[in-house]
Amino acid sequence: MNIEEVKAFFSKRPDLTYPAEVLESSEMIPVGSVFPITTLISGHVIPGLFVTCDSEICKYFDIEYPPPSPILQFRMVDLHRTVFALEVLLLFEDGKLMRLHLDPRHEMTRHYLKMGLKKTIIAFHFHNQDSGQLIDSITNLDEGQIEWFERNLRLSKKLSSNKDYELLSKMIRDGELLRNRKARCFQFYDDLNRDMLVEETDRLAKMRGVKYYHTKPK
Repeated sequence: MNIEEVKAFFSKRPDLTYPAEVLESSEMIPVGSVFPITTLISGHVIPGLFVTCDSEICKYFDIEYPPPSPILQFRMVDLHRTVFALEVLLLFEDGKLMRLHLDPRHEMTRHYLKMGLKKTIIAFHFHNQDSGQLIDSITNLDEGQIEWFERNLRLSKKLSSNKDYELLSKMIRDGELLRNRKARCFQFYDDLNRDMLVEETDRLAKMRGVKYYHTKPK
């Protein structure tokens, strides 16, 4: 999307439709998980990360309406340039850090990168497994983040194997928890299917009463 399309997107309150598969399966997914999906927002297919929380996590990060505005960072971590893990970092107030791990070789992660590069808008869908509440946060990518998506989409396509991803993810998680008591790590949930993409399913759930937040275009 060009800058004018991005501005038009953020000029009105979003209208959001989920794949029904995501909402139906969300209660069975462990707390502390993250996985890519797409939703239909104001007529646009937007890539996002679905993050499963409980009430304690939501309280810790102050995820309610209006939700906080964490600083967004991306990085690709590797072990000897043979095993890779994609990290999405959300930096909250008081040094609180949410680390979202994705397997870059998984087809759904690749789709997330591809759609993020195409749309230049991404979403975060925080689901409180205790209350069932959904908080949706939508933002656009800046030039540096767009370049990161492009570079790491190319890398993900080149990966012929990433069999030790879980080991690397665990090493990052265990090391981070020792260094930073304020960090919380969310693990990639890989039992996914294409029905979790709004553009590839005919089973949709139009949301009513969902509380939204979005940042203005950069």
